[in-house]
Amino acid sequence: MKMKNKKISIYTLEIIIFILSLIFFLIPVILLRNNPYLYLVATILFLVIIALNYYIANSLLALPIQDAAKKISHYNNNEFGFYISSNITKESKDLKLELDNLAKNYQDITTKLKEKIYENETYFNHYKMDMEKRKQLVAAISHEIKTPLAIIETTASAILDDIIPEDEIKVELKNIINEANKTNEMLKEVIKVYKTSTNLAELPLESLNLKELIKKTLDELNGLILKYKQRVEILSNLDLTINVSRVEFKQALTNILINAITYSPSKSRITINLLDTPNYNALEIINYGIEIQKEDANKLFEPFYRSDKSRERKEDHGNGLGLFLVKETLEKHNLDYGITNVNNGVKFYIIFQK
Repeated sequence: MKMKNKKISIYTLEIIIFILSLIFFLIPVILLRNNPYLYLVATILFLVIIALNYYIANSLLALPIQDAAKKISHYNNNEFGFYISSNITKESKDLKLELDNLAKNYQDITTKLKEKIYENETYFNHYKMDMEKRKQLVAAISHEIKTPLAIIETTASAILDDIIPEDEIKVELKNIINEANKTNEMLKEVIKVYKTSTNLAELPLESLNLKELIKKTLDELNGLILKYKQRVEILSNLDLTINVSRVEFKQALTNILINAITYSPSKSRITINLLDTPNYNALEIINYGIEIQKEDANKLFEPFYRSDKSRERKEDHGNGLGLFLVKETLEKHNLDYGITNVNNGVKFYIIFQK
């Protein structure tokens, strides 16, 4: 609609110029009508002036306005590479300059708006994913916590109703305390998962020597290694520096090693290797003597999932949140990871892209 209005105004201007030319030159033509030669000359001169007026009007006024209208049309389609070609008058040059400034400001605003929209969409998607994870976690916790609460309630009721013999009461009370402690430890792990799963917190990253971090973690787990009579070997002398959150990554590493130690057959071998390739570094932890089913490989990172399909919490086997916490931590660090079967063993790996 705006384009149409601009064209009408241009044509009106040209008509006005034609009428003025007619007024100024028609009178001499009429006065000279008795002289054919002067009449012819005046007529030709009149036509030349009309053509000249049309050219001036079209060049100085119509073309710059038409170019400006085209440029605005391009701007409306977010095309900012279109430029006015008419630079005949100072006014058209000024118009071009103003439109160029308008285009630049409009483009800057559009770019910033797109960036904000992308940020908001990204934040919203993270928020939805985070809320979905929390819902799944709450559902899993609700299911998991029923077992110890049922044991505690049943045992306490039996003691209160004098069903349990007096000489067995202390044993049952110890069972109640044990179940309460397990539940308390699980809730502590849930808090860790809650803190780790948030995508909004800034990670306090540090440059750490991976081999030294592994040695320190193994020293802390030495009692568990001796209990299960495992043989843990570090196969590589490679010193790798990684940029991670010390507390969170060390907790993830601890959970991986505990999982390897407690789920391996007694007196088995666990190897730890560091790899350096042109494109990435890698950490590999292999525990021998066991294998996992293919359908269990990805599910092992779900909260409270156990490959034996049993909901029973075995001694030292944790509360089912260890690998879930590992998953949340590694994904928060944007690290690739996975579990796969090897010859007579299971390998957990973490990839550090260079």
